Amino acid sequence: MTGLTEGLHGIHIHTDGDVSTGCSAAGGHYNPKGVDHGARTAKVRHVGDFGNIYAGADGKAEMSFTDSYIMLYGDDSNIMNRGCMIHGG
Repeated sequence: MTGLTEGLHGIHIHTDGDVSTGCSAAGGHYNPKGVDHGARTAKVRHVGDFGNIYAGADGKAEMSFTDSYIMLYGDDSNIMNRGCMIHGG
């Protein structure tokens, strides 16, 4: 990822796939089970909680992980056609 401000940024899946106006169009964080936020490795977390990444002074960040909680099919954990947002602050 490029063009970020230096520091930590959260990555979340949002309920809707429309990212044309940022988070307002994408809806809230995808949370079909109505649970609290949590780190990507937490036992309890939103389906769409992917934790944080750090962007350097050059505005670049890299992230790679495997996640057994999200799915690309099915009902409760399906993240297909949803928005993925990087949050600052």
